[in-house]
Amino acid sequence: MNLTSRGSRLAAQGTILTAAAFLFFVDLFLPWAQSCTNVVIYPPTAPGPVLPGARLGSFICQGQTGGWGWGGAGTVAGVLVALLFVWEATRVARLELGLNLGYGSLLSAALCFGVVVFAVIAVVARLTWDAPQGGTLLYGGLFLWIALALALLIGLGGLAHWRIWNANGPAPIHP
Repeated sequence: MNLTSRGSRLAAQGTILTAAAFLFFVDLFLPWAQSCTNVVIYPPTAPGPVLPGARLGSFICQGQTGGWGWGGAGTVAGVLVALLFVWEATRVARLELGLNLGYGSLLSAALCFGVVVFAVIAVVARLTWDAPQGGTLLYGGLFLWIALALALLIGLGGLAHWRIWNANGPAPIHP
């Protein structure tokens, strides 16, 4: 797999990964699920005569919950993507941290791969064993699929950084 010089330059600048990490982190807080229950409300006082047993029935939806639940793999993905955002933002700001291009790209690649792995685990959990506790998916799970697409975009950025590491990292030591 050969990277073009333009693709390597974009990866090294960190702009795409910064934007994807920010959008992914925002998506962690979007409502993937909500639970609704049929609640019966008895009016405490009502003007005029009230019939015995009068009640007002309505569907009330509890607070919307994020698809990640901020537990387990979702928490790890959230922490890793926050670290990735901060790390890539330093590249965009062109701050010198004393790392050469190869080591900087190795760190980016490791964070990217971590985000992808834990995001996939969190999405699988949300669709399978966590589904009964989280409620039904809103919008057909649109926010969940957006998060998965962003995680895959972050993973592609990680592959680009892995290639940069291979090209600019230290030569392997042969005994």
